[in-house]
Amino acid sequence: MRYSAVAASLLSIAGLCSLHQSAHAHGAWLAKIHGDYHVMWGHDPSNTGPYSPAEVTEARGVKNSEVRALPVVRTEKYASIDATDVGIVSAIMSGGFRTQTSDGKYHSLTKAEAKKLGEVKSSAYRTRYMVTYANDREQPKLLGYDLELLPQINPAKAKKGDVIPVQVLLKGQPVANATINDNFLAYPRQHIKTDAQGRANMTVANYGHNAWAVSHSVPYPDLQKADTAAWSTVMTFSVPGPAQAE
Repeated sequence: MRYSAVAASLLSIAGLCSLHQSAHAHGAWLAKIHGDYHVMWGHDPSNTGPYSPAEVTEARGVKNSEVRALPVVRTEKYASIDATDVGIVSAIMSGGFRTQTSDGKYHSLTKAEAKKLGEVKSSAYRTRYMVTYANDREQPKLLGYDLELLPQINPAKAKKGDVIPVQVLLKGQPVANATINDNFLAYPRQHIKTDAQGRANMTVANYGHNAWAVSHSVPYPDLQKADTAAWSTVMTFSVPGPAQAE
């Protein structure tokens, strides 16, 4: 499937045709297109940026509270998830080392390797997680990822304007003062801070497609290789419009 076809299908699903997003902060997220869950890249629901399908290293699904591995289907330009009959679908994009040199260019190199090309501005080892609630029946479940955004109820049960308690966890421990983006694929958006127990209350922003995102970083264990270990999670779900909810 070409990216243009993916984008056109996504527009009809999300109903967010008029959005224009910043290109400065990107993330990976899942969208259901022609019955399959595709890994998308960027911020814009009208388009997906290019990425390496090889970076999508694994996927998981939840059915009846049981977590199981799901097949990742990779083509030359994109990756999709074979997610038949599961209530929660997730995937990992392992970006590995990413280092920026003083000329503004990014390199898939460790900090030490990039120093041979010039002065290093920043360096990180990045891992991105994607989670989508495929139906409103599955109970929220921790998936065993380093960084998790756990809703206390299935968000696909919600309506626009409903408030859903969530918790941010890093390796099973609450993350205080984490920032959650409540409208990752749209404007306007708010940035909600977690409390000392990693908890926050999130308001459902949209009819149709919703995306919540959180990121966190810590110093990398080997500072010769990178400055930080950085994780992000984008959680997506859909809620019915007014006519559907009646």
